[in-house]
Amino acid sequence: MYVNAGYLKHTQAGCRDHARPLAVSSCGTYRLSAQPDVLPTHWPRGQMDYQLLYVAAGKAHFFFDGREETAGAGSMILYRPGEEPRYACRTAEHPEIFWVHFSGCGVKDILARCRFTSGRHIYCTGTRSEYRWLFQRMTLELPLCKPFY
Repeated sequence: MYVNAGYLKHTQAGCRDHARPLAVSSCGTYRLSAQPDVLPTHWPRGQMDYQLLYVAAGKAHFFFDGREETAGAGSMILYRPGEEPRYACRTAEHPEIFWVHFSGCGVKDILARCRFTSGRHIYCTGTRSEYRWLFQRMTLELPLCKPFY
């Protein structure tokens, strides 16, 4: 398993920032290639921020209101504050997942402009090398907190 993650202020705790239009608190990627056979993620009490996941390769399984949905390469999955993130990746399906946690006073407007509508979780955005590059840059820049990060 390959994992690379970046955290704001070197903390893994989720945070909520309402002072800025958009604030990233953590981001990263993981790729399953051997063990474990299944990597489950579940936050039964929900999270205080937004989480956007991008399936760059393979597929992953997401659970919404008790039903399972499979998202393949080129899908983005959005969990909103208070929702219960629950998903699983299986090594045999060769998943490569990028993720970002964020909040901010302008997030609802930004999501609306990007056509991330309420009530939906999975969005087909296609596979583009730019998506990988953006997630990789966020993961590198976030822990450094240089000007204009």
